Amino acid sequence: MYVDDAALHDRCAGMIAKTGLEIGWEAIQELSDSTVEESVLETVRRCAQDSGGDIINVHDVRARRMGHYTLVDLHAVVSPRLSVSAAHQAGERIRHYVRQATPEISEVLVHIDPCINASWHEEDPSRLMRPHADIEADVRGAVGKVAEVDKVTHVSCHFLNGETVVQTEIVVEDSLTLQQAKQIAGRVRKMILQLDDVQAADVHLELFDSCSKITALIQDLPPQPR
Repeated sequence: MYVDDAALHDRCAGMIAKTGLEIGWEAIQELSDSTVEESVLETVRRCAQDSGGDIINVHDVRARRMGHYTLVDLHAVVSPRLSVSAAHQAGERIRHYVRQATPEISEVLVHIDPCINASWHEEDPSRLMRPHADIEADVRGAVGKVAEVDKVTHVSCHFLNGETVVQTEIVVEDSLTLQQAKQIAGRVRKMILQLDDVQAADVHLELFDSCSKITALIQDLPPQPR
């Protein structure tokens, strides 16, 4: 029986090409990103939101598949006055909750965002807060001019909606009356507010050689968001 060699050659070449394309397409799918079902994204959002009371909101939840791996990243909003360590723990809880609910997810990247006014944009470098260490040094220098202050035990700075807010703890003699201690706290607050880029101050009093602390009624912090 006569067989057309050219036709057979073309048929074999076509089959080889088709197989090669299928293998190549599978390899590309394995190496490139692919979308994840909306149901998976919704599960991630729910787990992140329900991971603890520190999380105010969750946004920009994204997921992609790279081969056999599913990668997730999201933004979690917390109070701007939450400590760095507490915010980190909030992010770790999100990772744990998401991985526990969806074992097929290989990695979860959590970006912690402070809850700020949406009208303020961090992209403007002229509105960035000075380094915390620089502000703390200026605060300690200013408070050190108040003779009745024995020691500054703690200084923390927060950046709330474009304003620098300073919280300071000072030690005074426990022989002072409450009224005298409050007056000292008031003077300390005025000294701090004289710094150019500090818009609000909160001064806490700690009695010398005492484990108890008295929070002075000299505060200027906005209410913490819920």
